[in-house]
Amino acid sequence: MEKFLKKFERIIVIGLLGMMALVVLLGTIELAVIILDQMLQPPRFILLGMSELLAIFNFFLLVLIGLELIEVIKVYLVDEQVHVEVIFLVAIIAVARKVIVLDVKGLDPLVSLGMAAIIVSLAGGYYLLKRGLDVKETGDSSKKAEDRSQNRKAPMKRSEYRRQKPDFRRKRSGDREQKGENREQKSGDKNQNY
Repeated sequence: MEKFLKKFERIIVIGLLGMMALVVLLGTIELAVIILDQMLQPPRFILLGMSELLAIFNFFLLVLIGLELIEVIKVYLVDEQVHVEVIFLVAIIAVARKVIVLDVKGLDPLVSLGMAAIIVSLAGGYYLLKRGLDVKETGDSSKKAEDRSQNRKAPMKRSEYRRQKPDFRRKRSGDREQKGENREQKSGDKNQNY
């Protein structure tokens, strides 16, 4: 039964990924149509007005949110985990979209305070999440260093490997000089034979 549920979940996630990709594609096409429509209205190819720009930015950020959601679904499909960091980024983009499009002239001050509270809480949560992930990664790397010191056959970091690799460029340049000397010596031998 659990195997069936895993397959069912995978099919649903793949379906969601396909539908989200279709929505993002259609949204991108719609955005291109909106931009072309706005640019071709008389007077042609003149700068857009503020309301048109806000509509375009709104649509653009909506497509960007769709792309981030596709990334969330892809990560879930591969790792079978939801990464909270990406969810925070999607939420921050969504709130930024709302703030950009918001008409502040006719807005109640409490709504402005609410939006500010949401922005501060999302930014603070993202900062704490990143800080926690950095601490976790730092702890893992110190553990690997201890393992390496106890067991010499543990894999090395790339930077450590580079320090131990011989420098073939020097050897090659030395080989070239030696070949040049050999050629001069052979040409000298040929001249002596004549």
